[in-house]
Amino acid sequence: MFGLELSRDEKDQFRLGVDHMMVDSIEPVLFHSQYDFKAYPVMDSATGDCMKDLYVIGKFLYKVF
Repeated sequence: MFGLELSRDEKDQFRLGVDHMMVDSIEPVLFHSQYDFKAYPVMDSATGDCMKDLYVIGKFLYKVF
């Protein structure tokens, strides 16, 4: 996982880019139902509040039989 500073619109565009890459660039094609993508807000350790426009991105691939 890694942190990215993204606005909500940028986060949505990042998600769309991942979706397009999975369909257009990988053989065999991985469809959205075969993986997931999560953007977790980063919490300020001092206050416990979510930091504005800062997310940790995680991706999860599901087994395909």
